[in-house]
Amino acid sequence: MSPRSVPAGNRLVPPQCLFVFIDLEATGLDVSSDDIIEIGALCCLWRDGAWCEWSPAPFQQYVSTARKLDPFIVKLTGITNAKLDACGIPVERAFNLLVQWLEDCRAEAPRSVGELCPTWMVAHNGLYFDFPMLASVDKQIAASRRFVPQRPLSLFRRLGVSGVVDSLRVSRQLGGSRGHSLAKLHRVYARGCTVTFHSAVGDCEALAAVAASPKFTQAWAQERIGLALDKIEVLDRVPAPQAPVRVAPQVTGPAVSPAPAPSFWWGPFCCRRRKQALLSSDILLGSQQSTQHGTT
Repeated sequence: MSPRSVPAGNRLVPPQCLFVFIDLEATGLDVSSDDIIEIGALCCLWRDGAWCEWSPAPFQQYVSTARKLDPFIVKLTGITNAKLDACGIPVERAFNLLVQWLEDCRAEAPRSVGELCPTWMVAHNGLYFDFPMLASVDKQIAASRRFVPQRPLSLFRRLGVSGVVDSLRVSRQLGGSRGHSLAKLHRVYARGCTVTFHSAVGDCEALAAVAASPKFTQAWAQERIGLALDKIEVLDRVPAPQAPVRVAPQVTGPAVSPAPAPSFWWGPFCCRRRKQALLSSDILLGSQQSTQHGTT
């Protein structure tokens, strides 16, 4: 199932829920082959149709990569290879730190004793980029392990995520805006709040500010904007990245015999064997033609 075939919304947000706003910076937009270079996340508590005044410290972590960053990515995000070499860590360790951070936030969240507080993950354009990217990298990590005693839990299961929300879809359902980029939504719904765009934590803060606006809050409370995790096959079934297959160009017209492989000191021997093969084929062809004429 592709992200485009997922229904627009099939589940109401619970009365009490821990929302995790997440944003990724990567080396490109290909979720199956590009690398994550920064992870940012922010927790907010939703209770009885309103946002609670509770703001734990956000999560921010640079992720190392062996690739040379494109100048466009460097200019857009301000992240350089030197910064990743100095501050970046392997992506598997970054995922473990993200899981630990969310467990700490869940433990510190103010809620009634014994009251369940499910966790939902929110990202702008998440169904097309952030969620598939997390799932793809998680599968690469699992495939790189030499020995796995049992099928490991996916990153979303380890995070305890019950469902996801794509704020881009929420914006398109609401309408009334000339554009649906995060910067435009922030300019319309969250005036007076200054953030740094194209940084992981900055985008999370902008997304949380947009979600806290009255129009989005009403949509959060009344509309079926949520997608249950067990119904989003794209999260757990992202195909593993494969090496590109080079297809030989098709040659039209008469068949052309391939050029002989370069020969070195054994060249005369190969040439002599080739002449013998051609001679024997000519003799065989001539004998077949003579027998055909004889029968006719």
